[in-house]
Amino acid sequence: MNKNKSTKVSVSEKSHNVIESAPSTAPIDELEVARIATKPAVMALAASSVRPYNLDAPFVASLVGNAWPAIEPYVSKMAELPGFDRALVTGVRAASMALLLVDGRIPRKSAPSASQLTEATNARRMLVSAAKPLADRGLLDSAIVDRATGGKGYLDVGHGLLMLASEFVAKWSKVDGQTVVTVSEIEHAQKLGHALLQSATPRSDRDDQAEALEDERARLATLVIEGWTEIRAALGWLRRREGDVNVIAPSLYARAGSGRKSDPEDRDEEPAKPAEDAKPAL
Repeated sequence: MNKNKSTKVSVSEKSHNVIESAPSTAPIDELEVARIATKPAVMALAASSVRPYNLDAPFVASLVGNAWPAIEPYVSKMAELPGFDRALVTGVRAASMALLLVDGRIPRKSAPSASQLTEATNARRMLVSAAKPLADRGLLDSAIVDRATGGKGYLDVGHGLLMLASEFVAKWSKVDGQTVVTVSEIEHAQKLGHALLQSATPRSDRDDQAEALEDERARLATLVIEGWTEIRAALGWLRRREGDVNVIAPSLYARAGSGRKSDPEDRDEEPAKPAEDAKPAL
């Protein structure tokens, strides 16, 4: 299990200020609440323990959110395993939501064009029309589909595209063969969404915000990766006979339409190994 406890260190004043004063690109909502909740853990990470950012934030937020209801009942049993870090695990959901918010607010290089917005809007409309019937049948999360539908601005369309694409990716095993949407269309929607968010912040704000927000994003991603690694290791032990850890808690690096690949997350994971004189209650 996770034996490397984080030590509290001070972050730069610049990073502290950006974390304290969230940009006003969206109203306070559940993502903002998650960001506030994870702030102590984010600021407690030692710089040496922060991993380079290598996640797809919208995909990860959707995956963790969809998987959490199946994971939560096992947390009490996980807590009986030696060395289990309960706070790290129970904070994964909030960290993934905060990661989604911060990733979308990182200042970018140029303003989006009208043609970009038009193409992205059309792509969102297509995904919404395909997603609503699936949501009505319980195959996709109707709340996510509804949230992804509203608004016409760059951030609204960009976040909507990424939420829809990530929801399709997370539920692909259920909807494959039941929708006209293809993997290539989902991947294209992700690219369009990222392109909008990457160009939505004015150039004058970029230099002042980017460094601190990128640091916060890397810290949040580190919390998600370490917490998810803890979850998968514990489930690897608790569900060792069923062998279904990849079904309950899929890899953070999985993609629709492809087999599970070797990824950085796997290199950190080993099945939880209780001490020889301890046997977890199953």
